[in-house]
Amino acid sequence: MGIMNLVAKYLPNSIKPLARKIYYYKVESADKDTLIPPKRLALLYGEDEGKDFIAVGNYILTNLRQFASIDSGDAVLDVGCGTGLLAVPLTTYLSNGSYEGFDTIPAGINWCQTHITARFPKFHFQVADIYHKSYNPSGKIQSLNYRFPFDDSRFDVVILRSIFTHFRPEEMEHYLSEISRVLKNGGRSFITYHIINPETQELMNKNRSYFNFAHKVDDNGYTTDLRSLPVFAYEESYLRKIYQDKGLKIKEPIIYGGWRIGKDLRQFDFQDVIVAVK
Repeated sequence: MGIMNLVAKYLPNSIKPLARKIYYYKVESADKDTLIPPKRLALLYGEDEGKDFIAVGNYILTNLRQFASIDSGDAVLDVGCGTGLLAVPLTTYLSNGSYEGFDTIPAGINWCQTHITARFPKFHFQVADIYHKSYNPSGKIQSLNYRFPFDDSRFDVVILRSIFTHFRPEEMEHYLSEISRVLKNGGRSFITYHIINPETQELMNKNRSYFNFAHKVDDNGYTTDLRSLPVFAYEESYLRKIYQDKGLKIKEPIIYGGWRIGKDLRQFDFQDVIVAVK
């Protein structure tokens, strides 16, 4: 088990931020000419980022071009931007566009500001001081009360990867309201989920899926473990209703990922993807 995994599992929430600062203290002294963060910093945000930063970022951009019709002149919002996994390939793609990203972990935002914004002034990053028991336990704002720091109808594309897979239903609904607010008419959202439908349920019953969302949370969400609530899933019918309520029209078909049958690289992505148009 890696050092930061041990930190996340065993240290009290009150000292986790200090432990991370000590662990990542050399990050700011790294080569400022590179757009690839140190692996130990990228790994803080997920397994994919630590494996091959450039390849994964390019893969996401390819999917955005194909399914969300992202254009070189678009204004893009990246919610949970991490260390710039998507921002880096967009620096060469958004020739006439702009980019905004926010995240709860200051180390990643500092990296992006130092290494990306300094070279690409139309790329902006900011810390969202949102409470999270593991990543930002001292955060002052609850996710249910967080207002995206942007004007209405500002963006052509809003992207969330592996955010709603850790949100309770009420948090997800609030963020969808904010996404709809900041999107222009005709703007697109690209969001990943774990989606429950009859096919998914059958695969879970047969123990073929990577996750088993066996525990219901409230009326609309499911989790793998009621004690820690590590990951969430939602019924497809519920998501369709919420999207309609928020003024977001789902672009069919929903793209189902590989989690439901295990880590199968032939799948489009590990998580499910919903692309919608305001």
